[in-house]
Amino acid sequence: MPWRQHLKVITAVDSSPGMLEVLDEKIRNLKLANMSTRLLDLTGETAFEDRFHLVHTSMILHHIGPVDVLIEGFYSALHPGGRLAMADLDREDGDFHGYAQGVAHHGFDRLEPEDILKAKGFTAVKTVTAHELSKEVSGGGKKTFPVFLMTGRRP
Repeated sequence: MPWRQHLKVITAVDSSPGMLEVLDEKIRNLKLANMSTRLLDLTGETAFEDRFHLVHTSMILHHIGPVDVLIEGFYSALHPGGRLAMADLDREDGDFHGYAQGVAHHGFDRLEPEDILKAKGFTAVKTVTAHELSKEVSGGGKKTFPVFLMTGRRP
């Protein structure tokens, strides 16, 4: 993780105690003195106590029902000039997770979260295809799922 040397403090947030336990073990094993974890319920009213220069999410939006509330929380968590970077799935037919619990959206039409970012006050909103995941799907066979990276800036 060469990027971590450029960040003074890294706070990893998750709503799953189990995921944080796994990450805490990795932090200990890698001796990452500038990284810590925090449990936070991202599915409800998001209240961040600290302010950040960067908020990065990876594949969480499709698990969150009220995406607009979460994005509003991210906005309030950023210092002026801070950046938001969100990676998630393009809209898909449900094959990515199958019938798994905890899936609120089967990806997104990119205009939906872009419009929410702009409505919440983010500027310089940009979206690119960042990656394509290829995985086995129920019923057999492999399918490719595009992942977008959406960025915005709090003025």
